[in-house]
Amino acid sequence: MNDLVLTPDELAIGKRAQAALLASAGAAAPRPHPWARPATAKPAPVASPLPSRAPSERALTGALLQDPDAVFTLADAAGIVAESFTDPDCLKIWRAAAVLRHQGKPADMVAIAEAIGGDACDAMQLFSELVDACPTTAYASRYVDQVAEGQRRLKLSDAARMAAEALAKGGDVSVVAGQLKAAGEAADIEAEEVEPTATPRPWEGITERQIAEAIDGSLLEPMVRVLSSVTKPPLPIGIALPKALGLAGCALSQPIEYDRKTEERRGIELARNVIETAGGQTLNVMACIVYPSGECKDIGNIPATLTHSEGVNIGNAGSAEGLADAYISNGAGMLIISELQPYLDANKWQHTATGLLTAGWNQHQIKVVLSRRTGEPRDVRYCAPNVIANVQPKVLAELADPLLLDSGFLNRFLFTYSDAPTSRRPNTDPISLEPLRRAFKAYRRMQVRVRVPQDYLQNVLDEFIAHDAPLPGHYNRLVNEYGPRLAFMLAVDPNRTRTLEITPAHWERAAVLVRWFFGHACRALEGIGEDRYVRRMEARLSRMLAWIQKHPQGVQKKFFTLAFHKGSTAADRDRDLNELEERGQIFIQKTGGRTILKPTKEAAL
Repeated sequence: MNDLVLTPDELAIGKRAQAALLASAGAAAPRPHPWARPATAKPAPVASPLPSRAPSERALTGALLQDPDAVFTLADAAGIVAESFTDPDCLKIWRAAAVLRHQGKPADMVAIAEAIGGDACDAMQLFSELVDACPTTAYASRYVDQVAEGQRRLKLSDAARMAAEALAKGGDVSVVAGQLKAAGEAADIEAEEVEPTATPRPWEGITERQIAEAIDGSLLEPMVRVLSSVTKPPLPIGIALPKALGLAGCALSQPIEYDRKTEERRGIELARNVIETAGGQTLNVMACIVYPSGECKDIGNIPATLTHSEGVNIGNAGSAEGLADAYISNGAGMLIISELQPYLDANKWQHTATGLLTAGWNQHQIKVVLSRRTGEPRDVRYCAPNVIANVQPKVLAELADPLLLDSGFLNRFLFTYSDAPTSRRPNTDPISLEPLRRAFKAYRRMQVRVRVPQDYLQNVLDEFIAHDAPLPGHYNRLVNEYGPRLAFMLAVDPNRTRTLEITPAHWERAAVLVRWFFGHACRALEGIGEDRYVRRMEARLSRMLAWIQKHPQGVQKKFFTLAFHKGSTAADRDRDLNELEERGQIFIQKTGGRTILKPTKEAAL
C-alpha cells in the first residue's frame, strides 16, 4: 500500500487555504460554524500516528461544491460516502449534497446551504474556504484517492488498536494475529477494487454541465430546454438530449422534393443534406434512452406532437412490412418506440423490423420481398431511419443478444443510461413549444453538402484505442458516423441554409458528446457479450436436460421439438442436443426412422 504523501502542488494549495483563513479572520482563529462540533476544553491530545486527513477532505469537498456531478461519480467509484469524512464541516456538506442528489435536485452551494441551515453568511464563508483549498476540479481524482487511502489507514489503525487491547487483556496471540491479518487483507482487497476506477478514462466522469456547455449556443440548446421542462425538477439531459438529437436528425435527413429530375435517383442521391464521407452520410439519428420505469421518459409526448404537426411521423410501432410501407411515404420519418422490448425479443413479430432498420441505415434505400403471400417487393427509394426509443435497463440486459450487436442494429443507437430512480412530477405550468418548433424548422430548411477533414475526431479514436476501450464496433460508429452528424448539428446557422462552416470549436464540442455517449453505451451494453451468451446457453441446456430427465426410458425427438420450438430453429435445437450428447448427459438414438432422446445413467441420477 502506498504511503500518503502530499505533493508540492498540494502543499501549496494548503498554504494558500491557510493564508486565506487567517486573512479572513484578521489572523485570529476562524469563527466556528453553527453546525460544527462544539469546542470543549480537552487536554492536549496524544500525537496521532496517522497523517491528517483534513487537507484532502476539505479539498475534495471544495471540488464537490464546484462540480457535484463529476465528483460524485468519482466518489461512488471509490466507495466514498459522507461517513468517510472525519472533518465535521465536510461531513455535513456531503450529507446534505447526498440527500439533494437522491431527491433529484441540483446540489449547488445555495441548495446545500439551505439544506444545512444556520447562518447563510457563515455557510458561504466556509464554502469559499473549501473552494480555495481546491482551485480546480482537475485535482479531484487525486483527492478522492487520498480520502479513500485515509479511510483504509483509519480502519487498519483501529484494527491495530483493538489487537493491542486484546493482547493486553491476555487474548490468544494466534487469534489476534489472525484478526489483524484479516483486517489487512480486507483493506488490500478494498484498495484493489477501488484503484482501477480512481482515475476515470476520457469517456468517464463527463458531467451534464459539460454537455450543456457543449450544446450552448446551438439550435440543440432550446430544443433540450423545452423537452426538459415537462417535469419539475426538469428532466435530465440524458433524457432530453437524445430526443432533441432525434428530432434534429429527422429534420436534417428529409429528402429533396421528388420531380422529373429526381425520379431516377435513389438512396443518398435524394438526401437533402449530405456529409461527404465514403459515399456520403445522411444525418438521421437513432437514439435509445435506457432509464428505469417511472422516470417520465414519455411524459408530454412532445416529439410525437411536433413530428405529427410537421407531417414526418410514421408511428410508434411496426412490423418490417409496415415500416417499409411507411418509409415509402416518408423515408426519413420519425419512429417513436415507447418500449424497445419487442424489437429485442426474437419471439416477437416486431423483431423482424431490426433488419430493415439496419439495412435502411446502411444503404439509404431498400428493395426487398417481405410478404410470402404476395411476393411483391417493397421498393423504398430513400430510407434514413430516425428513431427515439425507450427501454428499461433490466429489459435491455435480459433480452439484448450479442447478435444484435454483431448485426449493427444496437451499434447504430446513441445510448443514454441510468439505473438510479428519481422523483419527478409533471409540470403544471404552460409550456411553449415555439422555441422547439423554430429550431426544428431551421434544421429542416438546411440543404448543403459538407466536406469534412480526413482526420476528423482522430484524437478521440486514438483515445479509445490507447485506453483499450470495450465495444470497438460501437465507438467506431460513434466517431465515424455520429461524430460528423453532431458537429453538423452544432454548427447550423439558421440564417444560412445553403452553407455550413464546421469550425475546430464545433469538432471539440462534438468530441465531448461522443465521449459522453460512449460512456453511457458502456454502461448500457456492458452485460451483452460472450460471457452473457454462454450463461444463456447454459441455462437453456439445463432446461432441456431437465425435461429429458423426466423420461428416463427415452422420448421421441418430435415431442422435444414441440416443447422447445418457440424462439428457436431446428438447427439451434440440434446444436444444443449435440452439445448435451458430447457432455455425456444424453444419448441420441435413431431407430426405425425415429430419433430417441434418453438421459445417461449419470444424468438420470
